[in-house]
Amino acid sequence: MRWTLVFLSLVAAAAVQAADPAPAPEAERAAQHEQMKASARKRWKAADQDGNGSLSRAEAEASMPRLTQNFDKMDANGDGQIAADEMHNFKSAHPHHSRKAMRKHFKAADGNGDGAIDLAEAQASLPMLAEHFAAVDADGNGQVTKAEMKAHHQRM
Repeated sequence: MRWTLVFLSLVAAAAVQAADPAPAPEAERAAQHEQMKASARKRWKAADQDGNGSLSRAEAEASMPRLTQNFDKMDANGDGQIAADEMHNFKSAHPHHSRKAMRKHFKAADGNGDGAIDLAEAQASLPMLAEHFAAVDADGNGQVTKAEMKAHHQRM
């Protein structure tokens, strides 16, 4: 009787798992990409104070200060505004924003090769990370891992 109950429990668990399969990795990536795009649209809309669909330099400085570093390069038509398509085109044309490049920057900043960046390493190689170190260091252990950086970027 006991083995019958164990067997039935295992069969029931297998049936539940089969009825609710885990999403495929491609589906997870697609869902994550859609969430990132939705988050970016939300940040853009919040930064666009006058609601014209573009960001002026003042709007970028107030809400998205990293954009001001390349504002003039992004403003392809020179109208003093960055439209969403101008920003997208700029990012597409500058592969240093790629995951591969980010991994390369992380590896170069990780001076002692322990797989994490401490504050001193960030200050020496990644000043933007150093400025926001406490926010990125989610577990507060004084080191930022690739996973913490990825999670922080997803929250942004």
